[in-house]
Amino acid sequence: MRVVFALCLALLAVAGSAASQSPVTFSLQEEFKDVEPFVRFLEQHGLTVSAVDRSDLPALAGDKAPTSVGTERGEFDIVILPGQSDAERLRVTYSRGSKGSKHVYQVADPHRRQPPRTLEVDHPLYFTMYKSWFVVTPSAVLDEWLKAKLDQDRP
Repeated sequence: MRVVFALCLALLAVAGSAASQSPVTFSLQEEFKDVEPFVRFLEQHGLTVSAVDRSDLPALAGDKAPTSVGTERGEFDIVILPGQSDAERLRVTYSRGSKGSKHVYQVADPHRRQPPRTLEVDHPLYFTMYKSWFVVTPSAVLDEWLKAKLDQDRP
């Protein structure tokens, strides 16, 4: 009887330690270490990060090209700006292209003396500026999810 009781306790201990282990986290290459806080944020909020690579988007903010972060719900493009609130100072202006089929975005930083950067694409983009994170996604649902997790009101 004592052996059965001890075996049950051992099984409960193993099951408890397995349940308390943290989920597997995505391993980042050294060149993408600056986006690690964003990747860990996504993981902490239930998204599985499947890829981190260079983005196809041009540099819209700061001097670096964005990094692409893929998840099971979609893709984020992110630039980590150097100052604690640099992304929050950016202004994004939207307009339609001359033929009406393109979406044109201008990203300006009123505190820097550079001309606004322009991006023209075939589909809408959604922008989230949070502290030093400048995040772009083509998904309204993913943008809304991110804003909710960051406690930002939808504009």
